[in-house]
Amino acid sequence: MTYHRAFYEIKQKLPSDVVLEPRRRLDCATFANMGVGMGFAIAAQLHYPEQRVVAIVGDSAFGFSAMELETAVRSRLPLVVIVINNNGIYFGLDQGEYDELEKKGMLPCTALTPDVRYEMIAEAVGAKGVLVKTPEDLSVAVEEALKSDGLTLINCLINPGGYQKLQFAWMGK
Repeated sequence: MTYHRAFYEIKQKLPSDVVLEPRRRLDCATFANMGVGMGFAIAAQLHYPEQRVVAIVGDSAFGFSAMELETAVRSRLPLVVIVINNNGIYFGLDQGEYDELEKKGMLPCTALTPDVRYEMIAEAVGAKGVLVKTPEDLSVAVEEALKSDGLTLINCLINPGGYQKLQFAWMGK
């Protein structure tokens, strides 16, 4: 699954009043801040107690504040957290690429351990954790999470992207 396909499946299942859509979306702008999603989601759920809050976070960003899951569970917040897991910062490596580069001592600093089971962190703190690998499984997981009255974390494994030069539009300016 690619980023685009994952976001397509997620968007198909989100209600129009979810705290995520334009004018109701929380983000940290374009300054490459990472790790604020869980705190934003907790604050949003407290501010909008009658609405669903969905946090879509990358695996690297989630790593900065993963234990805020415990705060949300302890506070009985019905968040939906979707970790877009590509095994890295900006891009990751599949297991074979990771093993090959690790043997050579050449792992890029952007590589994370492949296919980390983030949903197990959710389970460890009393939330529901779901691992998805296909668009169909993602669609079902989002639908079920929105029906739940507790916190659900969906660990969405996507294509890692491979080791390539990182280029964003703003880098060309």
